[in-house]
Amino acid sequence: MPMPKEEPRESYEIRCYHFSEAASDPGAHGRAGRFGPVTEPASAAAPLEGRHRGTLLAPISPLFLTDCGKGEVAQNESGVSPGARDGHRGGDGAAETLQDGTGRHEPSRPSGCRHLFPRLLFAALACSLLLLAFAAFELATWPDVARLALHNPTSTAFIERYKARLRREGKPPVVAWRWVPYSAVSPDLKRAVLVSENIDFFSDKGFDFREIEDSLKEAWQEKRLPRGASTITQQVAKNLWLNPSYNPLRKLKEAALSIQLDRELDKRRVLEIYLNVAQFGPGIFGAEAASEAYFHKPASALTDEEAAQLAAGLPAPDAWHPGSSNRTYRWRVGLILRRMEKAQFLKKLV
Repeated sequence: MPMPKEEPRESYEIRCYHFSEAASDPGAHGRAGRFGPVTEPASAAAPLEGRHRGTLLAPISPLFLTDCGKGEVAQNESGVSPGARDGHRGGDGAAETLQDGTGRHEPSRPSGCRHLFPRLLFAALACSLLLLAFAAFELATWPDVARLALHNPTSTAFIERYKARLRREGKPPVVAWRWVPYSAVSPDLKRAVLVSENIDFFSDKGFDFREIEDSLKEAWQEKRLPRGASTITQQVAKNLWLNPSYNPLRKLKEAALSIQLDRELDKRRVLEIYLNVAQFGPGIFGAEAASEAYFHKPASALTDEEAAQLAAGLPAPDAWHPGSSNRTYRWRVGLILRRMEKAQFLKKLV
């Protein structure tokens, strides 16, 4: 009597989650991680319960494989767990997608990286547009420095700023200001201004790094705040077109304008502009208006003592001016007179 044919058995790879043993024994055979996959080959000798409680030994529909969530079941002829072969952890939130019938899995890529590059590109474009807009504005409003070689300015940024302050205080926006040529200013006032503000004016290129160093040394020796180390050219640029703030962009613009002033104008023309636009007292701009207001004489007739009194007030004209009893101001007057006595070489330059 022929024996009945035994139907071939199918081998399935079973992946499930064993919560009780995996949590207590992460290194158990076939587990990967706290809730890693447990793999068991199906055989005739294995009981239905299996060695591990909860192990599934029945064929699983492919439809179930797509919706099984973190527990995945895949047919594998070799009987090797894809999780064990690829080293993927099954319970740490890494999503896996079934590629084909071989049981190979590929981790999904994080979606956040896809949005990073467009955001960076947008930020770069926005910054570029802002820089272009700023450059276009500066180019459109940049002063005509070369025009100053032949034409006197009709006003200055500091004069307009002072007028605006008077308006806010409810006062008429009137200042004392009258332009005079270089030859109409006393040589003593020119020397006093140079030894006070920028003694190397005729040899610098718009900047004087030695003056900055001397300012710091004097401040250390005399135990006081350092005096202003800006050159006369820098002060002309600031008075004509800028403001007294310490904004880095403002300082960069001042530097660019100073270089342009030094290139476009000769030194005496720059000094002439400074003597006519500098503030010498409250609402008093220019050497001529200051000389008439304080000494009742034209700027061409100023003595060395009077010139020193006007030059000493340049760092703080609202408080320091002829007639002021401020001790620092009086000290500066004496300092300027001593410097004028020593700097006899300036008589040939002015």
